Amino acid sequence: MVSTVLLVAPLLAALGHTEQAPTAKPMRLTRIEVSGGQRFSQNQVLALSGLRVGQTIHVDGLGAAANKLMSSGLFKSVSYHYRTIGVQLEITFQIEEAEWTVPVVFDNFVWFTDEELRDAVREEVPGFDGIAPAGSGVASAISRALQRLLDKRNIQHPVDYLPLSDEHGRNPEHVFSVKGTGLKICSVRFVGASVVPETELLKAAQAIISTDYSRGFVAQFASGTLFQLYRQRGHWRAAFQRPAAKLGDDAGCSNGVAVSLSVDEGIAYLWDKAEWTGNTAMPARELDALLAMKPGEIANGSKVDDGVRIIRKAYLRRGYLGVRVDSEPALDDATHRATFRVGVHEGPQFRMGTISIAGLSDATANRLKSKWVLKPGDVYDEYYSDDFLPAEVANLRRGGATFKTVSVGRTLNTQALTVDVTITFK
Repeated sequence: MVSTVLLVAPLLAALGHTEQAPTAKPMRLTRIEVSGGQRFSQNQVLALSGLRVGQTIHVDGLGAAANKLMSSGLFKSVSYHYRTIGVQLEITFQIEEAEWTVPVVFDNFVWFTDEELRDAVREEVPGFDGIAPAGSGVASAISRALQRLLDKRNIQHPVDYLPLSDEHGRNPEHVFSVKGTGLKICSVRFVGASVVPETELLKAAQAIISTDYSRGFVAQFASGTLFQLYRQRGHWRAAFQRPAAKLGDDAGCSNGVAVSLSVDEGIAYLWDKAEWTGNTAMPARELDALLAMKPGEIANGSKVDDGVRIIRKAYLRRGYLGVRVDSEPALDDATHRATFRVGVHEGPQFRMGTISIAGLSDATANRLKSKWVLKPGDVYDEYYSDDFLPAEVANLRRGGATFKTVSVGRTLNTQALTVDVTITFK
């Protein structure tokens, strides 16, 4: 007798509700086919399923095999159909593979090279090359492989897993670490550094000495704090490679982690010009003057930042309380010039509302209010109170007024576009 049954398991949860064969007799598995595979060979899929030609199996065991494939996290869907001929069983799996898009980070496995770690993971995840599918199934398989590697070296610490992404849920990563090692960074060396003296880099790197070693943290420190040293010199394409680390092997670093950072410094860029967009309240020539960058000078990132802060302050003094200024360098490798595209998002302009003073006598408060130059309807100046208060506070104290603190609060009316100011003396 020949019978054929189609069973579909697109999701793991559905497998337990799949129709089973009407027989409980053990069958001999004589043929297994896999269709839909691209990344995985048929043999790799079979190894993941736990099935092999020639084994004796009950038909209801096929659901468990499909379940095992789905739980690996390597497939979006698994369906199968089988055919029985007497006591012989033939099965065909139809698979849809998951997308491999998520980088895998080995954060503090300082006992092993990256290649050793990848080789270990391939025992659980065939074809692993540093990228994996999203999902907990793959993460569990990688964790098992890494724990097995630690156990072989008699490293008595558990593997920890943390899925990470940015604040918008983008750029996900699978991050694996060894929990509870207590290993501290005891030295940092730099490879390829010449534009920034190594002594200056080492001085900046003192901030991470004696902290717990984490590849991710060191990489962030390099791309943030250390990169600023290159920005100041116009090396906008300077890039630090992935940190390398090993157990310290000299007298000064025998119980910690020695970190090595390789840097590709790139070329220095000179300032060409700024291209302004979104500015209506202030013309480009005024913004250029405030930015204070001159054609041909080093495109110093810190100086650009200072100029952007000065521009933002100028807008705040003109009542644009929601102003945002974003700059992006456009680098010309042929001319070694940098053009900065600066987008100004001005927002609405606010005007002065009311002024209130609390904590002083009525007479003293009224005298102080009479000196407040900004009148209702005037363009609001965010920094006016900073200019106004120091001298007036000193005068009040010389006149015998007693108070410990002075605070300034503001209330924005986003409908009327006004600012009410309250000065409180305590």
